[in-house]
Amino acid sequence: MAQRFSDISRTGPETGPCLEDVQKQIDELPLLPAIVTRMLALDLSADDYFEQVVALAREDPPFAIRILKLANSAASSPVAEIDTIQSAVTRLGIKTIRGLITSMAVMRVFVPVDDEQTGLWRHSIETAVGAATIARLVPELDANPEIAYVGGLLHDIGRFVMFELMPRQFDTVGEANWSSVEQLLEAEQQVFHFTHSELGYLACTRWGVPELITEVVGHHHSEFSPGGTDLPHDVASLVLCIQIADQLSIGVLHAEEMQSLDTDARQAMVAGLCLRPEWQPPPVPVRLLVDNVDVIRQESADLLADLGLH
Repeated sequence: MAQRFSDISRTGPETGPCLEDVQKQIDELPLLPAIVTRMLALDLSADDYFEQVVALAREDPPFAIRILKLANSAASSPVAEIDTIQSAVTRLGIKTIRGLITSMAVMRVFVPVDDEQTGLWRHSIETAVGAATIARLVPELDANPEIAYVGGLLHDIGRFVMFELMPRQFDTVGEANWSSVEQLLEAEQQVFHFTHSELGYLACTRWGVPELITEVVGHHHSEFSPGGTDLPHDVASLVLCIQIADQLSIGVLHAEEMQSLDTDARQAMVAGLCLRPEWQPPPVPVRLLVDNVDVIRQESADLLADLGLH
């Protein structure tokens, strides 16, 4: 049987005790609002999924107010004022509502207070939107776009926990001379004796996040080749979407030189940054990624504005 993250031993002489100590601190963090864990656990294929989302949205006044406000905004352009949750959810769509509620809920736990935390949020939103977009555009990956969104949103939640509980050490990692994921993970191991993937897994377990998403958070930096991995298929498909979206956010979405490059150069840049050389053939067409960079950037910006994170 393929190995899931929860089966991996983390009881070594360095990592185990440190993670156990941090686990006690994680237990002191606020829980995610129950509405979110319940929404994440809903069956996306259920006939009454829409009705269940509406019922959950009605249970939390702050969410209800934000949903109504967004549904009546200029961007939605309603013909008449929308004054019911059901009408608002219908207007905005399940995908928008699910993403908005999940993002707002996590922000209750990790309130951004400076530019660095806001930057973490921007990256998480961009990765979420990118992962969902890739899953939607490449159905052959067999990754559910809504689950890909949540996995992308939470993929770096371990870094938020580091920032919240251990800001001095987090700054030390940030100041380290790293320019790749591998170097970041090495810096984290040197400073914390564990990585943000491991810490994120523990946080998701503590919050009761569904197992599939929790496994994706734990494995989001795992190296593997599509079709040749020990990861369960559902985990591997989502991790693939998130890894590509992660690199899109870091290296492509805000690269000013993209605008001056011709099509071939853009494709070469995106392929070099977002697709591993061993992924042959590429699991996502490079042209498809290039064609959707602006879409991902704009959708991310709109959601960040809705959340008040300009």
